[in-house]
Parts: sequence; C-alpha cells; structure tokens
Amino acid sequence: MLKDITKTKLTKVAADLQKERGVRVDFDEAISFLIDSYINQNKNWEKFNIFCKPIKNTTKEELLKELYIGRNEDEKI
Repeated sequence: MLKDITKTKLTKVAADLQKERGVRVDFDEAISFLIDSYINQNKNWEKFNIFCKPIKNTTKEELLKELYIGRNEDEKI
C-alpha cells in the first residue's frame, strides 16, 4: 500500500511523463520509468568511477597538456 505522500509524488512523475510523451501514463509506467532511471544512473556512476581512476605512469601535468591539446583541436572543428 502506498502512503499518500508517495502516491502524490508518483502522480507528479506520471503527469510529467504524460506531458512529455503526449499519451496517458499509468502508475505502472511511471514506476518502470523510475526504476529504469535508477538503474541507468547507477550505470553512469560506474562509468564515471572508471574514468576517475588514476592513470599509471603519467603526471597531472601531462594529462592537463593533453586536455588542452584536445580542447584546441575541438575548437578548430
């Protein structure tokens, strides 16, 4: 059984999805959306954590230099 506050929040999510999609959205679809969002958020954090690991045999200065080189190349495009 859902508490009133939870049902109110779920109704808001369903309404936002309905507005975005242009079709009626029930609680099941809203809950599914929230679960999918939660799973994707965790996957994104896992990817983020992979990229935050230290890189062996390199210095911060070398990485910063590479970053600036890449940024300059992006701006030329």
